Amino acid sequence: MFKQQRGITPHQYILHCRIEKAKQLFQHSELTIAEIAIRTGFCDQSHLTRSLKRITGMTPKQILRERFQPNSNVEA
Repeated sequence: MFKQQRGITPHQYILHCRIEKAKQLFQHSELTIAEIAIRTGFCDQSHLTRSLKRITGMTPKQILRERFQPNSNVEA
């Protein structure tokens, strides 16, 4: 029933929620990648990195780079 209503399995939904929380922490905290992984329910940093890359196409370092260079997508 959940999959029919949402279009994804409960596991995928929870994984997406954890990824969104991790992205928020990358943008608004000074935590390390490993600390963010643990706080968002991943078993370790590499598990977070693999899941993030698969879902968003970006690594944690790429997300952090955007945080410190928000206009890097704009060409001069």
